[in-house]
Amino acid sequence: MATAKFTVPETIATIMSTELNSLADNAGAVSAAQTTDRLFYADLELVVTFGSAPVAGSLIEVYIARQIDGTNYETYTTGASGVGPLAGYLGGFPLYAVTSAQRIILPQVTLAPLDYRLFFLNKSGQAFPASGTTIKIRRYTEEAV
Repeated sequence: MATAKFTVPETIATIMSTELNSLADNAGAVSAAQTTDRLFYADLELVVTFGSAPVAGSLIEVYIARQIDGTNYETYTTGASGVGPLAGYLGGFPLYAVTSAQRIILPQVTLAPLDYRLFFLNKSGQAFPASGTTIKIRRYTEEAV
């Protein structure tokens, strides 16, 4: 009988940086187009240092906007209303009420076997800093051994 085992993850890659500069509270930002390449799990990492402490336990929400027809992504908005693709909620980065650097991992996010964009919604109660915030991804899958 085969046993399922995770593959060695890809090299970590930055998928968002300058797009997050000064991102207002309750506003969203969307990544460039991504593809799963048959890697259907990802760990996401947020690195941020707020100038004013965010609300303790608030989230940076993560959504996925998929492209089922190969051309069009699910509907989402990135403006002040900050509404992501509601069917694509993946989870959130929970924040501490501090002004020191925060490094938070959202593990084992499931990706669809479609092209997609990741949408990040700032629900921290504060604007992001003017620079230095990053979101990175490291993808992997399962194999039978």
